[in-house]
Amino acid sequence: MKGLLLKELYLFWHHGRLFILLAAIMAAISAFGGTIGPMLSVVMFFGIYPMTLQAYDERSKWPQYALTLTYSRSDLVNIKYILVLILALVSSVIAAAVSCISGIIYDKPMSLDPIYLSTLFVICLLMCSVPSLMLPFVFWLGAEKGRLLYCIFGGLIGAAGGMLSSSSFVVAGIAADVVSSPLLIPGLLAAATALFGASWLLSLKLFKRREL
Repeated sequence: MKGLLLKELYLFWHHGRLFILLAAIMAAISAFGGTIGPMLSVVMFFGIYPMTLQAYDERSKWPQYALTLTYSRSDLVNIKYILVLILALVSSVIAAAVSCISGIIYDKPMSLDPIYLSTLFVICLLMCSVPSLMLPFVFWLGAEKGRLLYCIFGGLIGAAGGMLSSSSFVVAGIAADVVSSPLLIPGLLAAATALFGASWLLSLKLFKRREL
């Protein structure tokens, strides 16, 4: 599994350097502009990138080759979901760094603002929820056949990120609802966890039945 993880991280760096640069620019805009909108785009695109890596894998016939080694179909599915969790952690660290920088610039401790913390919480849940919805289709139909779904999700995410970048009060309003409803936080966390777990199990089942 360690070898698979290193392979995923290498591909992420090799094919995603332009994306990483754009993510850094958006994070800087969020930090120096004092708005959460651009950061939302960064986090959400982190969420769909595992599907991009799966497309590279299938184009190079990696699943067929990996199965001739010591890896199983379950390993190939598990590593993608582990990658999602790693990217969620990285996104959280970036968002926390952005909040600290913005707090220093505007002399406003965003990291201690309940609404801002709730916003980060909602964003991280969305980051895990997007691949939870997409990965089962990718493992079932393949990256090529699932490209239409990928484009639809990508377009919706890009549009949502663009609108929220110019309308950060929308995000703040959602976060305010979370803060004002204490039971909503554990409810959202439970729902996202259940969705992620069900997606993982479904992907394992679908990929085992798929002909490569």
